[in-house]
Amino acid sequence: MTDVTTSIATLADNWPYSFQDPTRNTELRTLLSAFVEDFQLVNQSITELHTNQYIDTATGQELANLGAAIGLTREDGESDASFRYRLQVGMAVAASDGTAADIESVMAVAFGEDALDSITVEVATDAPELLFIVDPQRIDQVPISKDRLERRLTEAMPAGTGIQLIADNDVFTFRSDASNAEEYEAGFGEGVWSR
Repeated sequence: MTDVTTSIATLADNWPYSFQDPTRNTELRTLLSAFVEDFQLVNQSITELHTNQYIDTATGQELANLGAAIGLTREDGESDASFRYRLQVGMAVAASDGTAADIESVMAVAFGEDALDSITVEVATDAPELLFIVDPQRIDQVPISKDRLERRLTEAMPAGTGIQLIADNDVFTFRSDASNAEEYEAGFGEGVWSR
């Protein structure tokens, strides 16, 4: 915020010549000071209002108000970071129509854009369920529990389809390239098995 003296000088420069020296005219200086101080308060309030309307910058009660708009409430003692994360995922889920592109967008919000390349998607054979195989470190970075995240992400899926997040080092997936062969063992004479 600019100081009152600078703002008054700027205003005075735009007034007719006979009024441009506010030090000669103390009544003018008093009038300008009143306008400038109130303007600065209004400007500060508008900036705060603008800041509090975005999930990324809102805090405290303002963040809770944003959550209420999509039906999420803050739990007792929940941090702004955890609630903000739930809101971001919740907004992505609310915007999802269950298409592959929408689910990918939700996963990008949940784990970050750079995580999409490392997430393996499989289909469970015994249930209408998508299996997202995620690096355990990515799951550890999420500020909410894995179960809670699974429940939230399931809401983005088409009706009758579930989701399961697998973050276990013992999961096997078939890899088609051997770019990091020392970490993987070959299987069935082609490709590479990863563990």
